Amino acid sequence: MTNSEAIRQFKIRRVQCLVALAVGALLAVVRAVYDEAFPRVNAGPSAFDLIIFAWFAGAIVFCMLRYRCPACHSVPYSEEPGFAVVLAFPKRCPKCKSPLSAEQ
Repeated sequence: MTNSEAIRQFKIRRVQCLVALAVGALLAVVRAVYDEAFPRVNAGPSAFDLIIFAWFAGAIVFCMLRYRCPACHSVPYSEEPGFAVVLAFPKRCPKCKSPLSAEQ
């Protein structure tokens, strides 16, 4: 896999994860606006709340499985000691050193 292919594929994967999470956020906003416009009598969770919860759970699992280096399939994490975080905009894969973004 060439460097430009790895950069392009990782960008697509990152956008897919952001879209999945943005759709969940949009569902939550629609739910809040709908609840403000049409208040409910009972205070329990509605079916829409369960749909939003299921969407976010699915989006998180999707991102956990999809957000990986296209070359070695490892999760881009921080290399600094004391930090165990997944990087949102990594420059290189910490395992195989494949470039993941165009700005080097």
